[in-house]
Amino acid sequence: MKNFSSSLLGFACFSLFLGASSHVAAQQLPRATLSSVFPAGGQQGAILEVTVSGGDLDDSNKLTFSHPGITAKQKLDGGGAPVANRYNVTIGENVPVGFHDVRVGGGRFGVTNVRSFAVGDLPEIVSNGGTGLENAVEVKLGTVINGQAPSRNYAYYKVELKKGQRVILSCLAKELDSKLEPVLVVKSSSGLELERSRSGEPIDFTPTADGDYYLGLHDFIYGGGVSHVYRLSISERPHIDFVIPPAGQPGKSGKFTLYGRNLPGGVDSGMVLEGKSLQKQEVIIKLPGDVKSRISLAGTSRVEPNQAGFDGIEYRLPSSKGRSNPVRIFFSDAPVIAEVAGPNEKASEAQKITVPCDYAGLFYPRRDRDWVTFDAKKGDVYWVEVVSDRLGAPTNPYFRVERLTKNDKGEEKVSMVQEVTDSPVNIGGASFNTTSVDPTFRFSVPEDGTYRLLTYDMYNQGAPNSLYRLSIRKEAPDFRLVAMVEGPPAMPNKALPIPTAFLRRGQVVPVKVMAFKRDGFNEPIEINLAGLPDQISASKATIYSGQNSTLVLLAAKDDAGAWSGNVTVSGKAMVNEKVIRHQARTADVTAVIYDTQSKKSKVRARLTGGMLVTVTDREKVPLTIKAKEEKVWEHSVFGNIQIPISIAFDPGFKSVEKNVVLVGHPTLAKFKAVKVGKDKAEANIDLNLATYKLGVGDYTLYFRSQVKGKYKRVSDGELKKAKDLAVAADKTAKETKKSSDELAKNKDAKAEEKATAKKKSVEAAVAKKSADALVKKLTAGNKAGDVTATFFSAPIQVKVTPAPIDLKPIKAASVKAGEKAEVVVDVVRKYGFKDEITISSKTASGISVGNVKILKDQSNGKLTFSAGKNVKPGDYTFEITAKMTLNKQNITVKKSAVIKVIAAQ
Repeated sequence: MKNFSSSLLGFACFSLFLGASSHVAAQQLPRATLSSVFPAGGQQGAILEVTVSGGDLDDSNKLTFSHPGITAKQKLDGGGAPVANRYNVTIGENVPVGFHDVRVGGGRFGVTNVRSFAVGDLPEIVSNGGTGLENAVEVKLGTVINGQAPSRNYAYYKVELKKGQRVILSCLAKELDSKLEPVLVVKSSSGLELERSRSGEPIDFTPTADGDYYLGLHDFIYGGGVSHVYRLSISERPHIDFVIPPAGQPGKSGKFTLYGRNLPGGVDSGMVLEGKSLQKQEVIIKLPGDVKSRISLAGTSRVEPNQAGFDGIEYRLPSSKGRSNPVRIFFSDAPVIAEVAGPNEKASEAQKITVPCDYAGLFYPRRDRDWVTFDAKKGDVYWVEVVSDRLGAPTNPYFRVERLTKNDKGEEKVSMVQEVTDSPVNIGGASFNTTSVDPTFRFSVPEDGTYRLLTYDMYNQGAPNSLYRLSIRKEAPDFRLVAMVEGPPAMPNKALPIPTAFLRRGQVVPVKVMAFKRDGFNEPIEINLAGLPDQISASKATIYSGQNSTLVLLAAKDDAGAWSGNVTVSGKAMVNEKVIRHQARTADVTAVIYDTQSKKSKVRARLTGGMLVTVTDREKVPLTIKAKEEKVWEHSVFGNIQIPISIAFDPGFKSVEKNVVLVGHPTLAKFKAVKVGKDKAEANIDLNLATYKLGVGDYTLYFRSQVKGKYKRVSDGELKKAKDLAVAADKTAKETKKSSDELAKNKDAKAEEKATAKKKSVEAAVAKKSADALVKKLTAGNKAGDVTATFFSAPIQVKVTPAPIDLKPIKAASVKAGEKAEVVVDVVRKYGFKDEITISSKTASGISVGNVKILKDQSNGKLTFSAGKNVKPGDYTFEITAKMTLNKQNITVKKSAVIKVIAAQ
């Protein structure tokens, strides 16, 4: 009886989570996803109950955080059974204020994507507010409110304020990976609107009289629900709008000026932002200088994709009212200097600077123009870059470099060197868009002299927070890496799926590794993964010259055991003849918002604290694709590579067509899908290099297929096991009832025996009822549902060579002046190439060359060299050219030959 109850409890837990989770997605195979954590944070030292929501959270029983000081245990009901999706969370008193990653794991469908969990230093409450002023929830000043925005309505809170208090009303949403786009409003007790923020920016409010005030919020498009969480703070703590300079040299202490509101000891800056005066305060900050810190982007606040290649720290200003919001200070290898207080808006007033340097300035006031001038020496190479958009400033920077010279009369002459606008490069695609409008230019100094640079904001808004960094640095090639799981493509009229590193047995999941290249770095980067168990393999991968990313394919073995763990990605490359290794930062898609009008997904992604990979042993992937041979598939440019493939599939994916495409390189973005007929398990993939022009090199590609099929959330084996337990429970219930009834009729039986038998009978009846209910639920899950799932193959290694032939080394030949000599040219035909080849060379130095054709299927031909009578004796080098046509494309191969001319006798 004890063993049976234990088995049944395990299945009952699964049933509980099965009922609590979402149904089989119409788009992909189930995988655990996290859409909300509520409350989305807590105060240092607090213990709180947290509820999570998402998709496919069956059996999930763990809530894990990126900081070890935050721990969680699953909540239990009165009977000791786990409560689905609810956890008791303990936040250590020493956990730093900031944002920490949280995931749900331990479940049937792996570990989820991350969400952000905030730790604060102010008292907190949990409340969704009232829907009107009359039922607004009363809160105290200096409080953080955790809430979920109501759909199509406001959430109102009431707070008592004193005249003259400068209060910052801040609503965190995007920082929490929430879908909420908050609109904030402040109203008087009579309902008069006093302040409004439509963009989610904090409201800086100073009441003109003592009294009660109302703060309302709603989603910009009036969405709401569990995925629209927020943390609303009403406090007098400091708020930093920006810091000057935004960069410093690692290992050094520097003076930084904070601009914001409620800065302790702050003074008026003379600037006004959105109608509110800004204070300024100078602080000394010591930047870390150890090797690890110099190549890190430390901190917990959100890092957008286009900022992911920087190094730096996070800074918060402490105060008695609580710590400020975070600002980032980036690292610069060059000395940091600030824009002068005096005029520099005209070319004649250009500020003199010494390069290399990192110049900090503001595009302020409106239509501001900033000029600097510097001396440079011929041959020096600098990278000139304006960083502003990537600082979060509302700008579109422009700059131009001019050279200043003087004529014989001493008059100044100005010549243009380069005008530079935005340099948009998106290395992450739709899932990790790194595009920025910040301009960059490689400046190779043409002559010694004086140069002048003008920069300004093409938006010409002139807001005080329009800060920028003008970096003029010596060329120092380097790179930073970011790794994230590559998700399946979206189906038509569907949101892009949130990818997770979850593998079934036999499944392949691609990981994209992106390189932020600096200062012209273009060397190959060899990618390595560490931390994987033996049951997961990782393909070899290299980011080659001219490329910004590559894919690493993770593949679980067919007999893989259950496993979950952190994986690190790193890259190795040669920089200035030295081996450089950098660990990749990791990133996740945290939310996807689908726009039904544009039919596009708005993807929110950010850097995370690590990559967690999970393998399940409870099911295998229902469809696999692989090349029939494990080899390098090789051909020349413009050739055809035929790759035979085999497909294995479960019954649910048998009687459907499979469309297979070859992917893994931008050139293959429009690869024509190969249709594999119903019940067919083999096909040929034709990689036509005349259509998909992969250049010479080595490539790691893979097959992808999006297939409609049938999927059972509960396997036949699991259902059978539950039915067997139900049969056993039924038998036990009947036996215990019979025993109890017999004892009840036995006049000689003791009352204690009768009571014990009755108790066992009741318990067995309850167990039978639970077992029957479990079978009913699992039977529903055992019904095949429609899915459109995406499957990936193991890596396909492709090698593209320059030509379908090789020219053998040409032996040196001798010819007398005034005579002729024949030179044999041998070719090695490859890849079945049989067509005609034209061999030629240009006439040079009085030696003419007669062209020759190597006919179809032949492997050599003879070039005739005719030396004129007056050609001087000596060695002459000729470039021999072999021309051929493949798939209507011309290919040329060249080889040098030496002709020795001998004087005529």
